[in-house]
Amino acid sequence: MNRRSPKFEDADRLRKNKQFAKAIPLFADLWKTEPSPYVGWRYASCLRKANQPDQAVEIMRQARSQYPNDKYTLGELVDCLRAAGELEEAEQIARQALGLFPDDRHISDRLIWVLYDKKLKPAKEDSDLDQILQSAEEILVLGPNDLALRLIVQAVMKVAKEQNNAKWDVILRWSDKATPEVFETSPNEYNGKTWMSDRETYYIGRSRALLELKRYEEARQQAENGLRDFPNSFFLKRIVALSLAGLGNTQEAVVEMRELQKHPRCDWYAKAELAGMEYSLGHHAEAFRLMCDALQSTRQGAQYKLGHFVMLANIAVTLRKPDVAAAHVQLAKVVRTNRSWSIPLELFQAERDTEELLETLEQSWPDLPDDEVELSRICEKLWREAATGDLERKEGILLGLPPGKSYTFIKPDDGSENVFVHQRNLPRRSHEGMRVDFALKPSFDRKKNRESFEAVDVRVLR
Repeated sequence: MNRRSPKFEDADRLRKNKQFAKAIPLFADLWKTEPSPYVGWRYASCLRKANQPDQAVEIMRQARSQYPNDKYTLGELVDCLRAAGELEEAEQIARQALGLFPDDRHISDRLIWVLYDKKLKPAKEDSDLDQILQSAEEILVLGPNDLALRLIVQAVMKVAKEQNNAKWDVILRWSDKATPEVFETSPNEYNGKTWMSDRETYYIGRSRALLELKRYEEARQQAENGLRDFPNSFFLKRIVALSLAGLGNTQEAVVEMRELQKHPRCDWYAKAELAGMEYSLGHHAEAFRLMCDALQSTRQGAQYKLGHFVMLANIAVTLRKPDVAAAHVQLAKVVRTNRSWSIPLELFQAERDTEELLETLEQSWPDLPDDEVELSRICEKLWREAATGDLERKEGILLGLPPGKSYTFIKPDDGSENVFVHQRNLPRRSHEGMRVDFALKPSFDRKKNRESFEAVDVRVLR
């Protein structure tokens, strides 16, 4: 067949213009009347891209029987088998083709994507770290292009982080296999929501791994490198602050972490970490207040706050508050016992320190429940009292809750500016016009970019 015949040219022009449905009947006729490797793989390619993978596989099997050593035929057969989900055969054909054409980049790329679909992707979905590492190593030998390398490194880092005990050494080792430039800087979108870019995720994962491995200076440098691309990244700024604390520059770390409290992405754990820094500087009362304020957050359950319960117990012992320390030691133990988790050494030490304080004060261990819910309520009351005890209180009228919003305002009786209040901080069965008493907690108005206040510990006035 003349490869440049008018019919072939017409069909191929349609294929290049992605008009696959129109190209298919032309290639089908050519395949019957003037078969050749060029017609076969183009015909199958149109079928595959028109979501007809089974028909494409059939054509390529026919083509392979006629042209068994044509690399384009073998390559397209691999693509068709992969599209049809026949990954075992796709791998077999790809390896045969690579044996015939060991230096062909297109063949090795096809094998890489087959291995990704067949082995690495299922391992990622199952969070099987051993299998994902084995598959990733197998693919890495083939020299993946930037796209494949990015997906492999992302998959390993994600699964390693998801383990019960995150494998930071694995995350660091695999982050070394790529450079930041491999990753996209544009934000990801999913279900109508915008998420951080792949490059920002990479910087966070790598700098966090360095931080967890106590390589603080490298962690700080990596996070600061990331901040050049993403200057408002909450997580990178947080890693900078924690790295400074790890390096012993605690006062500088406190300045960074306090500024971070104004960030729109700031969450309770950053305030808890600030409490730990203040404690290490000897600011025990401020550390106690901050930790209690942080633990009031309902975004995550008790199982995510266990280390902070121990820290609060230690702060309470320093402040000679044995009842607070005992309650948090007990809660941490009950949460762990209920989930069949081991008791770490630091929790045993906190318990011993609490017992010693009680002995010094000639007191016995308080009568505390073993029920997690009851213990949580006791601790929540302690947090609320500690976080709001020294705050100014006012009275006022609760305004209406705007439709679809999780906040409203309180109009103070003294005529001052209306005070913002989260719905979660309102009493049950609240309604517009209700008279309330509330504490004024310093806050930051991100919309107006200024220091402000919000209402907490809101109580109904009878």
